[in-house]
Amino acid sequence: MAPPFRRNQFLAANSRRAAGDGGTVCLMVTNALGQTTNASVTLTVLSGPAVAAQTAAGPHALFWNFCLSAGCVSGAQPMGFQWYQNGVRLTNDGRISGATSPTLGFNVAEYQDNGNYTLMVTTLLAALPVWWQT
Repeated sequence: MAPPFRRNQFLAANSRRAAGDGGTVCLMVTNALGQTTNASVTLTVLSGPAVAAQTAAGPHALFWNFCLSAGCVSGAQPMGFQWYQNGVRLTNDGRISGATSPTLGFNVAEYQDNGNYTLMVTTLLAALPVWWQT
C-alpha cells in the first residue's frame, strides 16, 4: 500500500481526507548526513463548514415578524456567522436580531427588508456563503 503522504519537505495528503480521518504519524528526515525520525504525533483532520438545511425564503408580509435560518450547520469549531443584505453587513438593532448567529430575525418586516441575504459561515479552515432572496 502506498503511503498516504508525499515524501518531501511538506506534509500533504494525496487525496482529500474526511473529517475524523487522521491518526498517528511520524516524520522521517533523510539527508547526506543520515536519517532521523521524530516521536509520533497525532494528526487530526477537521472539516470546513456545511449547511444541511435552511429555511425557505420568499415574500413576507409587511409589518409581520419573520426569520431566515441556516438550520443544521456543522463544521470544525469555533464557527462564526455574519449576515449580509444586498452585500451590506447587518448588525443587531431594535428590529433585527441574530446578525452574528445562524438565525436572523426581523421584528416587523419593512419595505427595505426586501433583497438578497447572505449568511457567511466561517471556521478556521474555510468560509461558506449561504444565500436567500426575499
